[in-house]
Amino acid sequence: MYEVGVDIKPGTYVSAGASSFNCYHAVRREAGSDLSSIITNGNAQGQTIVKVSKGQWLEVNGCEEFTRR
Repeated sequence: MYEVGVDIKPGTYVSAGASSFNCYHAVRREAGSDLSSIITNGNAQGQTIVKVSKGQWLEVNGCEEFTRR
């Protein structure tokens, strides 16, 4: 999990897809596992695009590396 503005810069990130069976991503209001903090999330096998803003958190699992556009 990455804190936007601390661990990564705000912006749009792209991943080529899943490094295993499935690529899961979630943009959250805060770190942790509380489902109510999820702003948006999804599962993908192909290219994934995620936009994050300062103060949000980005959770990724099973994805190819995300690169900032």
